[in-house]
Amino acid sequence: MRDGNNFNYATWVLNTFFYEYFSYFNGCSEEYVIKINNGGLEKDLLVKGIPKTKLFENIKNTKRGIDKGIYLEIDKEKSTGILTIKDWHTDVLKSYYKQKFIPEIKKAINSIESENIQNLIIDVRDNQGGKLKYSKYLLSYLLTEPFELVEQYYKKKNGNIIECNGPQSGTHQPMLKNFKENVYVLINGGSFSNTGIFSSVLRKHQRAIFIGEETGGSEFVLCGSQKKLLFQTQE
Repeated sequence: MRDGNNFNYATWVLNTFFYEYFSYFNGCSEEYVIKINNGGLEKDLLVKGIPKTKLFENIKNTKRGIDKGIYLEIDKEKSTGILTIKDWHTDVLKSYYKQKFIPEIKKAINSIESENIQNLIIDVRDNQGGKLKYSKYLLSYLLTEPFELVEQYYKKKNGNIIECNGPQSGTHQPMLKNFKENVYVLINGGSFSNTGIFSSVLRKHQRAIFIGEETGGSEFVLCGSQKKLLFQTQE
């Protein structure tokens, strides 16, 4: 899955979730033969397979030490703060990290202000998106002028593509007290959906320096709000 001609997200997904996509096409076997090439010498290695439920359990256990989806690290000596945002989804932040977005960002903002931070690094690598209202909230702290998240929404109706309203349509206002110092954003191919929108708005207002790979979505079009359609065939 990808937007437009951008392959960054598709590549990131395959590299990150290879185990999942491999199982879609090949299933989960009881054993696998892995061919190893070491300096021209080939040999086969037989390894035991495990059920997908067990695989997911193992992956979850390895990530239990990562207990925060949003956190701020401060280097007082360099007057620098690193704000990491792993997800914009309400349910993921609540169920997996036991956090709520706006209270965590408010806490980070208070620390940034009290420590007089001059350089703010925002790490949104591997953040695949979530709620637009959350990026709007953070952007209202980073920008000093009115801004738009999405210029226009479209939908298909009666076979025609028509304009429509969508989440967070229109122009949004910055906070009265906002961050006016240097902003740096870390991005990669896994920075998708709402993360791409967040980055795009900062880029449009020339408000940040971006470091890393191009985000995973198209610069102009984002396909979202998908619907599942069920078809019943007649025998």
